[in-house]
Amino acid sequence: MNKPKFPKTSLEDYFKYREALFINLSSMMKRGEKARDIRKVLDRVYELYKAYFFLEDFYSFGRLDELNDFLLGSSFFEKQFIDEAIFHEKEHIKMAEDLGYNIKGYSAILLFNYKKNEPSFALQVHIDLDEKLSYENFKKMCMAPKNPSLIDLAFK
Repeated sequence: MNKPKFPKTSLEDYFKYREALFINLSSMMKRGEKARDIRKVLDRVYELYKAYFFLEDFYSFGRLDELNDFLLGSSFFEKQFIDEAIFHEKEHIKMAEDLGYNIKGYSAILLFNYKKNEPSFALQVHIDLDEKLSYENFKKMCMAPKNPSLIDLAFK
């Protein structure tokens, strides 16, 4: 497994991207748009932001324990911070599974918080989008953790 490299992607840029993604996703889901059309719009949003991202900061995993081990292998994140983040993702996972969705994998995006001058990360749970995903279910999954993150709260 690769050892994490010190991140270059800006936390602020990534949050702006996720917010733009969620705004589009939310409005299209509320209107009942087809998954194919939603994917096209989300791809366009990514194209607008990709110049701000460093692809070496993006990592994918098939299992949650692989993601956990990867983060623990870094020298710049404390174990408690990682444990809290993994617990947070488990709350998303539980809600997704309770709603009948299949988990496809996980991502870690290593980020740098230029305001605090410290590294950080964002985690994602990937669900099987071949299944119909309603606005209400997606919102339930976003808001499942007892302490939603700023990214979770961006989905309105």
